[in-house]
Amino acid sequence: MYDISSSKLVRIINNKSASYQPAIYENRIVWESRPTANGSSKIFMYDLSTENETQIIADESYQQFPAIYGDRIVWEDYRNGNKDIYMYDLSTAKEIHITTSGLAFDPAIYGDRIVWRDNRNDKEYIENSDIYMYDLSTHTETQITSNNSEQSDPAIYGDRIVWTDRRNEYTLDAVPDTISGDIYMCTVSGIEPSIKTPVADFFANVTSGNAPLRVLFTDNSTGAPTFWYWDFGDGIKSKRALNSTHTFTEPGKYDVSLTVTNENGSNTRIIPGYITVS
Repeated sequence: MYDISSSKLVRIINNKSASYQPAIYENRIVWESRPTANGSSKIFMYDLSTENETQIIADESYQQFPAIYGDRIVWEDYRNGNKDIYMYDLSTAKEIHITTSGLAFDPAIYGDRIVWRDNRNDKEYIENSDIYMYDLSTHTETQITSNNSEQSDPAIYGDRIVWTDRRNEYTLDAVPDTISGDIYMCTVSGIEPSIKTPVADFFANVTSGNAPLRVLFTDNSTGAPTFWYWDFGDGIKSKRALNSTHTFTEPGKYDVSLTVTNENGSNTRIIPGYITVS
């Protein structure tokens, strides 16, 4: 670290670990560090006021690209085979899982807002990533860009988000390859969240037959639900299943309901007498 006011250079890390990607807010510096050659990168923090170094998360996953604002540290996390954004609140000592797309990278944070690059609409990595934002105060996620090109490297300050945008390709005289890369900015005050209360809907592959009757129920809900609760009307319920297979063993008519939930609320659809078992 270089202190402009005192013109002094300070070595923050003084060990043999490989350290990268520093970020700073007030007296706190965060970075990713790989303690051993074969180890996974971890997120560390150094407090200039106390001269204490802290490892933020003890999870065995690969963690990188930290950012910090106030008491909040965000980073890119590779646990469970996914690439998601996590946050740790130093004031509450709590970790929060921010994204669930499994393809989230390059986080930045300002106040209650976290931004990142997300490849959920381009799982084949054909250069079509978008910028997303999550508001911690409203628990809403917003898709900032929707251009069919690659947007990356987001940064945020107040209501303004900037990023690298490759929608306009061009060729430099000194470089034979076609390249691209411009800077774009979006002002997000008053922007409509992309996640709203879901609306439950479903259908079955069969609605009548002899017992035992095996039925596949398929979710057809809108609004990006993250939790599903099925009630098949025969006293047996199924939780956390996007689609569910159920076998009715007794004759009768059965009401079937599905409740879906996301961060903004829940909704239930009930179809009376939907399944008839002879």
